[in-house]
This record gives sequence, C-alpha cells and structure tokens, in this order.
Amino acid sequence: MHTSDASTRRWRVRGVGDFATVPIDAHAIKGLRVADNDLASLGPLPFIESLELEGCDTLTDSGIKAIANLTSLTRLGLSACGGLSDVCLGDIASLPALEELDLSFCDWLTDAGLLRLSPAGKLRIVNLNWCYGVTDQGLAVIAGLPHLEEISLWSCEEVTDVGVDAVSLAPQLKRLELPEFSRVSDAGMESLGRNALRIRSLRLANLAGVTDRGVLALTKCASLENLSVSHCANITDAGIARLAALRRLGSLTVRASPRVTHAGISALRLALPSATIAYE
Repeated sequence: MHTSDASTRRWRVRGVGDFATVPIDAHAIKGLRVADNDLASLGPLPFIESLELEGCDTLTDSGIKAIANLTSLTRLGLSACGGLSDVCLGDIASLPALEELDLSFCDWLTDAGLLRLSPAGKLRIVNLNWCYGVTDQGLAVIAGLPHLEEISLWSCEEVTDVGVDAVSLAPQLKRLELPEFSRVSDAGMESLGRNALRIRSLRLANLAGVTDRGVLALTKCASLENLSVSHCANITDAGIARLAALRRLGSLTVRASPRVTHAGISALRLALPSATIAYE
C-alpha cells in the first residue's frame, strides 16, 4: 500500500513490494516496515532526493548498499533503524549529493562508523541524538567535514570539552545542540566563543559544568540568534545578564535553571527589547 502527493512527488510506502510501484519521477519517499529487498527496487529512480526510513528494524547493511547509487539523494533518515551497523556508513559516505543524515536513536553507532563517513564531503546536517557510542574521537571526524553546518548530540554523554573544541573549529558551523549530562563545561563554551564565529543556534541542557564564566565566553559568538538553556544549575542571573552583549539574539529560552530568577530575566528583557525571551 502507498499514498502519494503528486504535486510534490512525495510518496509514502509500507514496503513489501510497494517500492516497485513508485513512479520514476518521485522525489521523496517515506518508508515504513521496509526491508533490504524493497530498497533494491529504488535503483531505477534517478530523481529521489529524500528517503526516510525511520524505525525500519528489518533493514540491514545490505539494504543500504542497494541505495548507494542514488546519485540525487540529498537527505537520508535512518532514525531507530536497529538492524544496521557501522559498516553501512561507508556506503552512505559514497552518496555523492548527500547533505543531511539522521542517525538518531542508532545505538549501534560507534566512532569507527563515523570514521567511515569522512569522505562524505557535502554533508551539512548530522543528527546523532541518542547515539550513546559516540565519543570525542568520532565527533572530531564529523567536525572535519568541510561543509558541516548543523550537528545535534542529545544524550551523547561521552562527549567532552575536547569534542566541543573540535566542533567549534568547523568553519561553517551554524547550529549546535550539545549533549545533556555530559562533561561539557566552561572550557567548551570558551572554545565556541573563540572559534565558532558563525554559530546562530545553541542548545545547553543539564550541563552542571557550565557556569556564568561559560556564558560570558559565549558572548563572543556575535552571530548567535537562538539560545536554549535548560536545567543548568550553575548559571545565575549574573551570567544571564551578560547575554545583553549579544545584539543579534532574537530568541532565548531559560528553563528549570534554579539560579536564574524572574528579576534576572526582567532585566535582560529591558536590555534586549526586540528578543523573545521565554522563562519557565
């Protein structure tokens, strides 16, 4: 069974042979319950730009090899595809047009797999949320991708300031979501302040090692437009006040950070009247 939107050439299929019914001019496919044999049917579809395979547990490395000839593919979503391994990252890296890769909830992923991604020279957006095996070593590989703009690292708890320093050196970095409950500290913020001159969006959550000193370092990120601070117990009103130096800051969310008070937020709202500041 499949459904489609002919105007945008987007197709939603449920595997079990349905890929064979997708028209040759399709641009995007979202697959459910897809297996390796289904992906083999994609070979003759030259215009596929987006392939979403979230939660396809029956998919293996052989299936990924079958799509390695999709030369127009720019986005690949493999979130929660539990049957894959590090090996498939080599075939993914060979996709010549790939710009966006979602590997969230792929807890099989290790640094060895990320090393296989190093030839993926066009990758701009990488989602590694809940990939518990990722460490600073693998993150350094991703940071070395020449066009990297966005990386998300929720719950990658093995990442430290060393990894943040590597990512801060990515020359095109615009968006970074750091892992909660990790050992990232003020030193990581100082790396961002020193190197991440183009960063526009940053997420900090459950980072006990980040204090007002780290917030002060972030004020050097003059391009920062969006900042989220959640459950950061050692950031205080004094640190929040420093954010007034970020003249491009348009959106700030402060959530469950007990040493930031209503008074501190009110003062910042006066200093940045054009910014949207949410306080919870």
